[in-house]
Amino acid sequence: MNYSHEFWRDPFGGLRIRLPKEIAIVSDFIENLDEDEADEYIEVLDHVVEGNYPSYELEYNAAAVFIEPKYTSAINYYISPPNNQCKLETSEFRRLLLLWRNKVMTEGRDIKVN
Repeated sequence: MNYSHEFWRDPFGGLRIRLPKEIAIVSDFIENLDEDEADEYIEVLDHVVEGNYPSYELEYNAAAVFIEPKYTSAINYYISPPNNQCKLETSEFRRLLLLWRNKVMTEGRDIKVN
């Protein structure tokens, strides 16, 4: 599945990604990453898909992802269940990480707002 996305800036100049409601929790994880971290996590994801690791968990602030070869689960520990987690295809999670990395590289994650 190819999920829609939209990049936007919050009032403080922070880059954000708007995702469909069913996977919105993923944005809580992705929005914290700079380009180097995104590259590192894409490499980890590729190792899982290639079978080098059976699975891998990444945590960042209040959000975490559990990567498996076919599916990735995301959770936000600050949101009450059952609306605090989602699952999407690992290939789609990789695509979203690449989109985020490319956007951060070209426009920066945070900009100064007057």
